[in-house]
Amino acid sequence: MMGIFTGLNGFYMSTSRLLFAMGRAKVLPAIFGKLHTKYRTPHVGILFTLLLTAAAPFFGREALLWVVDMSALGVTIAYFYACFVAYRLFAWSRAHIKNNKQIVAPKRKSFSFLGILCAITFFLLLVVPGSPGFLSTPSWIALFVWMLLGIIFFLIRFQVYSRLSQHELDYSILGSKYIEKQTDPTIEKKVP
Repeated sequence: MMGIFTGLNGFYMSTSRLLFAMGRAKVLPAIFGKLHTKYRTPHVGILFTLLLTAAAPFFGREALLWVVDMSALGVTIAYFYACFVAYRLFAWSRAHIKNNKQIVAPKRKSFSFLGILCAITFFLLLVVPGSPGFLSTPSWIALFVWMLLGIIFFLIRFQVYSRLSQHELDYSILGSKYIEKQTDPTIEKKVP
């Protein structure tokens, strides 16, 4: 039960933060990009997520399974991407460094490679017909509708983003603290 609660809590927190980032980046209305004045939390995203999750059980068990299946594929792709970026960030040794942004960390590079392999395995379990985790037809339909909505959002916002400078784009997506760290040479970069 605690595993379920911690997973749900993590998804709830990440959803509200994702809505906050999308509001700050002007993908969603600006109200999503504001923090609570006292608690410094994305309160609009939290309340919006609360309303959606409170309404979700009324759509029935099957509809929830479609969302869970569709989310599993999305999480697998995100996990692959995160592991792939980590794999590219770390180097096996100083001799393997290709650019000055790489960090020598062979153990981390090994774990990120293992993560890539796991993500590919999970992806194949979800998309290869006959595998135990193969998505149902309604899940595929929900996934394609969700992807279509994403493409529409992208096309609507693409013209706005293409007119922004790199600095404005970084600021709107990553926020001011990130920009300060990148532009201030006195701030020391640390290995996570």
